[in-house]
Amino acid sequence: MKLFKIVSLIITVSLTIVFFKPTESFAQAVCQSVNGEITTLGNSAEVTGFGGIGWCLITPEKMQIELDYIGLCKSQPAWNTYLTDCNEVFSSSPARLTTISKETPFDLGTEISIEEGEYPYAVIVVSNKIKHSSAIKFNSVRNGYGPVRGTPSSGQWCWSIDDPNSRSSSGIGDGQNDLYIAECGNSLPSQLGYNSSIATSVRDGNGARSDLSSGTTDSTTWDVYLVDSAKNRNWDAGNQVVTNASYFIGIQKFNNSVQITPNTSNVDLGFKLTNTFGLNVDMTTLDGNGDMSHVKGFVLGGFEFKVIPN
Repeated sequence: MKLFKIVSLIITVSLTIVFFKPTESFAQAVCQSVNGEITTLGNSAEVTGFGGIGWCLITPEKMQIELDYIGLCKSQPAWNTYLTDCNEVFSSSPARLTTISKETPFDLGTEISIEEGEYPYAVIVVSNKIKHSSAIKFNSVRNGYGPVRGTPSSGQWCWSIDDPNSRSSSGIGDGQNDLYIAECGNSLPSQLGYNSSIATSVRDGNGARSDLSSGTTDSTTWDVYLVDSAKNRNWDAGNQVVTNASYFIGIQKFNNSVQITPNTSNVDLGFKLTNTFGLNVDMTTLDGNGDMSHVKGFVLGGFEFKVIPN
């Protein structure tokens, strides 16, 4: 079979990975907005869905992942055989830190050779730590991090701030504004920080904690395995975590297979960010107007991976 060069490989493929709270892809509602400004408060209907932690979907400014492997596959791979089942598109050891911004492609800076043919499956392997940077404008004043309990920052803009402890806002209690990982003000700072999401388990189809999550979108079906540093399944049923959790192995089946032909000159790979991350609001604490206006931080719902040959 003919081999040919992919002269340009850009990360700009559709694998939906559900990391923390949803039992299926993007089960949570999108944050409501008017004229581009978010109206969501802690008592809003869209934040009271899965898990009851008070969050709705938004689009982040950017995310950082540690990218280990991408492959295209002619037959269905297994979580522990994908290296031999698939054609490698990208790999890096150690995994490459990759920043992905809205509408900005990331050039992997590599050329590959791949057999022409039909590829119904894709595999992606990334670190279980995802960093994400967000900035949201609201239709009224919101409250965020304050170094002293009871004295939050405030303004129509709220944004992610760096947390040296890499906590998830879903683990921060209501009213603990001195622990929030979002800050608010009347204008954005010159540089945004990052919130971090680190998975030690995922949710199975019944909502229980597991090392395997599966689901569908309108374009794919997928399985995501959370594995240890040796890329082995290492589920600790007693503690409901993966021991030494380190990587996600995502296996996706496209509804429409990727076709590689002799005329294919490059392959665009992409991560969908639109409405795949979350705004996490405090569902208990009231402000002086009696509104639940406090923003704890931002969470990860999932992301999609797509392949476009051209």
